[in-house]
Amino acid sequence: MTAEQAEALTRDALFVRISSDCYVNVAKITYVTDNAVYFGDGPALNHMLPVPKRKQHLIRQGISQLQGLRISV
Repeated sequence: MTAEQAEALTRDALFVRISSDCYVNVAKITYVTDNAVYFGDGPALNHMLPVPKRKQHLIRQGISQLQGLRISV
């Protein structure tokens, strides 16, 4: 990923930086636990990414903002 692409992701509220080379699209997250986020529905829920608790707070904020946008539209 180029520096410009990374910068574009950090400006987009849908993406949260998990590590130096990993960004999560909060619109794709279906479930958050104490140590991981999950993607997909039903049996496809096996797509899991371990996430530190301090980053989970940012993810939860992103999800809340996204839900607020969906309600207001």
